Amino acid sequence: MLFAWQAWLDRIPLWAVSIIGGIMLSSGWLHPLLTPVIFLAWQPFFTLKRRIVKGVAKKSTYFLYTYLMLLVWNLISTWWIWNSTIGGMIAANICNALLMYLPLWYYRKFPTTKIGNLTFDNLLPAWLLFEYVHMQWDLSWSWLNLGNVFAFTHHWVQWYSITGVLGGTLWVLVINLLIKNLVNKGTTWSRYWQLAAFWVLPIIGSMVYFYARDPHQGTAAEVVVVQPNVDPYKEKFADAETAIPASEQIKRFIALSEAKITDSTVWVLWPETCLPDLIDEANAEIDPQIQQIRTFVNKYPHIKLLTGSTTYLLYPEKQTRTARFKEGVGYYDVFNTGLLFQSGKKVEVYHKSKLVPGVEQLPYPEFFGLLGSLAIDLGGTAGGLGSQPNRTALGEMPNRMAPIICYESVYGGFCSGFMTDNAQVIGIITNDGWWGNTPGHQHHLAYARLRAIESGKSIARSANTGISAFLNQRGDIEQQLGWWQKGALVGKVYLNSNRTFYSYFNEAWLAYALTVYLLVAFALNKWGNR
Repeated sequence: MLFAWQAWLDRIPLWAVSIIGGIMLSSGWLHPLLTPVIFLAWQPFFTLKRRIVKGVAKKSTYFLYTYLMLLVWNLISTWWIWNSTIGGMIAANICNALLMYLPLWYYRKFPTTKIGNLTFDNLLPAWLLFEYVHMQWDLSWSWLNLGNVFAFTHHWVQWYSITGVLGGTLWVLVINLLIKNLVNKGTTWSRYWQLAAFWVLPIIGSMVYFYARDPHQGTAAEVVVVQPNVDPYKEKFADAETAIPASEQIKRFIALSEAKITDSTVWVLWPETCLPDLIDEANAEIDPQIQQIRTFVNKYPHIKLLTGSTTYLLYPEKQTRTARFKEGVGYYDVFNTGLLFQSGKKVEVYHKSKLVPGVEQLPYPEFFGLLGSLAIDLGGTAGGLGSQPNRTALGEMPNRMAPIICYESVYGGFCSGFMTDNAQVIGIITNDGWWGNTPGHQHHLAYARLRAIESGKSIARSANTGISAFLNQRGDIEQQLGWWQKGALVGKVYLNSNRTFYSYFNEAWLAYALTVYLLVAFALNKWGNR
């Protein structure tokens, strides 16, 4: 059947091969039952490349057909950005597909590297290095990293505690390359055994570890997560015609919390941008929103309250790369912020640092600073927001929480920085209501499963209008509130100081090795024959 399918791909028009490839690459993001398709999804691309190289089409069409495949993949998987911003969806998909083309351009120029009697396929290092770099820079959009596709079948990839998401990407590409060799070079028992081993053994090993592992390691702590369902378009912010006053919103959060708080409650989580009005960090204690929360927390002195807010800092001169200037205000930074309240203690602050490109972050403000002055207004939260250089957990030992804000939870290496600061548990605060009732908020929740596996930590997740949930240390969702359900959950997380291999080393070591390999491969392909 596999050979018949390959023969059919060799006969149909190249544009059809491209579209089929894009559909197959996106299938795992459409439904969990389609996840196994990812192990075959690169075969249409291999067919495109082989047919073009053999002269079936002009070599100049390689970009056209490859880019079409990547664009279809992006559009089918992340069309839901449309609900937030039409222009942003168009720009994100067009630009991300173009960036994805870069490693495939390299693969077209340098498909293999021969070292002695061994020949290495360069798709693996080129694509893996692309995904790593794409997770680091200001234009990062790593939603479609290949390893993320297993967020919906997390019991297959418990070994992410060692490799992280790039291990899943490696697995996908290895299987696809083995199938390509099976089809193009002929069937042998050794190739069948290789394919079976690489395909099945990681799943078996993961499943054994999945069921043998205690997902509740550490000391139990009771947590309340609140899902207030304040519409981000119509009710949340003051510039909306039907906006709910900040004090009334806070009353809603308090009422939902008090319905679940017990004498055993340790943490209460409210979602991202929970406090709608801008707060001056230098004078936070006199802000009416802060005072209202202070009164609530003092009523329950045994709790720690983590909430999202929008804050700003004023500077006498430009002090950060993201600082902007406004006449009558001076230099300032606006932050998407997490605030930790404890009775009798100063508010602890964390500034969201993995920002959504184009929405929260102006890429490379050193070069596009003038655009930033147009994008930002001191009364809003969009545009070039500020950030902080290091991850900081909030609270005191042995009760420190990683305050991960929304988009940050997509990045495993980034989140591992909180473990370096002795985080015992992960708290995700988010607002997924921007995307409406689309696959976006489902993907976002599923990615939290991968963070639990990579870090070995329990997760409490508070979403404004998404899905609030509790996840254990192997990524199982133990409780959740559905889409557009107002309420609160009470559950247990387990605090521990254990560190996984991944939380120590993340992907950096692999990126260095891949960079050296690609430089050697380039040199050998360019000058080796001389």
